[in-house]
Amino acid sequence: MEKEKENFISTIEFLRGFAMLSICYTHYKIHFIVNDFWFYSMIYADFGVSLFFVISGFVIPLSLYEKKYTIFDYPKFIAKRLLRVYPPFIAGLLLTIFLTYLSNFSPFHQGANNGVSAKYIISNLLLIPSFFNQPWYSPVLWTLAIEMQFYLLIGLIAPFLFSDKKWIQYLTILLFAGIQFIINDERIFGFHSMVFLIGIVGFLKYKEKINLLEWLIITTLILLGIGFKMELTNTKFIALPITICLILFVPLKNRFFEFCGKISYSYYILHIIIGGSLIIDFGKNFIHSAFGINLLTFSTIFLLIPISWIFYSLFEVPFQKLGKKINSA
Repeated sequence: MEKEKENFISTIEFLRGFAMLSICYTHYKIHFIVNDFWFYSMIYADFGVSLFFVISGFVIPLSLYEKKYTIFDYPKFIAKRLLRVYPPFIAGLLLTIFLTYLSNFSPFHQGANNGVSAKYIISNLLLIPSFFNQPWYSPVLWTLAIEMQFYLLIGLIAPFLFSDKKWIQYLTILLFAGIQFIINDERIFGFHSMVFLIGIVGFLKYKEKINLLEWLIITTLILLGIGFKMELTNTKFIALPITICLILFVPLKNRFFEFCGKISYSYYILHIIIGGSLIIDFGKNFIHSAFGINLLTFSTIFLLIPISWIFYSLFEVPFQKLGKKINSA
């Protein structure tokens, strides 16, 4: 049993690491001086966010189920999620404000002086800047807002998913999927609900709350719904069922990808701020050949790994330990 759990954790971390490197690679496409290889490889690698949503849909209810979660645990669950999300998020925001201030003194800075407003800071802290016409301090962090909305909802509906009564499970799944057909705003979780649902239904199969045939039928229907409602690239659409199949049936082990998976949140926060805006944009002032810029861009993907590990050690590990104390209280 311990070996099975170890294989499962390795697979999840492997997929997180793979998803994170995929996201970074595709986000850096604006920096590459492209030829056909770079262009097409970046198109086909653009599925990382979908993988993260499926993984969250699987892992969060599984964690709650194994802790025998009830609705009375909701405040503790949200507190633990906030401890997981906010310390690195706030550290990234402060780092961005600091670098924005420093950029005003750089001889390479172009355009008007940068500054931040109270509205910018508060709306970012509340994960709602786009609702107030403010930019995210890192444009990729819209996904974090979606994740937080998912946490708020899954904590409320998890007891219904755990029910031994099939009709309650099916009704919960149906209502969860139905959200996507009434929400057309990508800033709101409901627009992405069926992507998360791929993971949730996978969790039900993993814990044998549904059988293989039920899982196949429900997953197929969800994929059809996603195809009807969302404009996904072919690679993203294919990545959804492959991701959940890998989690359920294929043990994956690789120390490099597992390590990347462990630090993936810190890496996600930093890959635009440090990798894109600081390392690559700054480096372009001294490198002028296409080969040099491509090499700098590609190298930055790997240079960010030790930087993210330091950030992870400072702003994730201590608060993860605190979260465990809350969980055991």
